[in-house]
Amino acid sequence: MKNLFLFLAIFASVLVTSCSSDDDNTNSNPSKAIVELKESMPNISYTFTWSAATDADGDTVTYDFYVNDQKVDSDNASTEFVLLFSEIEGLSYPFTIKVEAKDGNEGTSTSNELTIQDPIISNWNFFSSAEVVDGVVGTLEEGTPCEKTGFVDFKADGTYITRSYIEDRNNECIFDNETNGTWENLGNNVYRFKFDTTTNEIPVSIEGNTLTITGREDSSVYVK
Repeated sequence: MKNLFLFLAIFASVLVTSCSSDDDNTNSNPSKAIVELKESMPNISYTFTWSAATDADGDTVTYDFYVNDQKVDSDNASTEFVLLFSEIEGLSYPFTIKVEAKDGNEGTSTSNELTIQDPIISNWNFFSSAEVVDGVVGTLEEGTPCEKTGFVDFKADGTYITRSYIEDRNNECIFDNETNGTWENLGNNVYRFKFDTTTNEIPVSIEGNTLTITGREDSSVYVK
């Protein structure tokens, strides 16, 4: 009987030790990466970077990159990804991105999520304009201080408003005109603008804080 008790005691000890050993080998998830936008070329490419995730177990960490919850890059060992618009079918604004860190042992963590809005969404002040003749843009002429108070405001709901100002005979800056309409990004740097019964599909260039809208008769530059 004593031998039986001794056997059970030893067995229980081994079992506890085994369980403790298993607990010690529990895999830890890598830390969360913090993703941010590094550089953008609207409608063309976006470069994202993120902080390197750390793993308490010393496992090698790789990353999966998601656009609108769809994996577009996997097992990336670097902390940077260049998103090309042309390589993701049907991509349009707004879209979301996030990064998942993986340690190769089923341990994962998900970064913060970024939402990228259409770059045209903002309030842009008029700066300069030029005539367009036979598709050729002439010399840009900077607006007067009064004209520069004019603006175009593109809103996230797909509407826009423009206001222009001119100087009267007494050189006083007065309100000239207002337009309300809708806008739509057609891709390839072309936008559709509608106001009243008029619809125009116009090339748009956005570089940093400069917006250029080139129509058939004139080209206007706005800044923010």
